[in-house]
Amino acid sequence: MLLRQGRSGETGFGLVHVLQDHNLHEESIAAAIVNNVAPIARRDGRRDYVLEGRFAGVGIMRVRVVEEPRPEPESGDTESLGVLTAFCEGVDRCPDSVNETIEASFEG
Repeated sequence: MLLRQGRSGETGFGLVHVLQDHNLHEESIAAAIVNNVAPIARRDGRRDYVLEGRFAGVGIMRVRVVEEPRPEPESGDTESLGVLTAFCEGVDRCPDSVNETIEASFEG
C-alpha cells in the first residue's frame, strides 16, 4: 500500500499529515495494517484498519488507518491505493508512547 507524501493542516492527508498533525510514525501505520485480518469497509468506499493495544503510560488505545482504494486527485499521482490518514482515536495527537511501544515490538 502506498503511503503518499501529502500535506499537513485542515485538509491534510498522507504521511506529512499523519506525522505532523497526528504524531504517528510509519511503523505504527504498518503495524495497524499488518495486524488486521480484514479491514473494515466504509460506506464511502474507504477501508479502516484498527490496531488496539495497551500502551505505556496511556492504557488501552486504538490506532486507526484510513485507506483510500481509489485514485486521490489531490495527491498528484495516479496510484489507486493509498493511506489517506492515520490517528489515535479519542485524542488530537497520538502520545509518543504509542509509537515507542509499537517500534519496540518490531525490534523484539
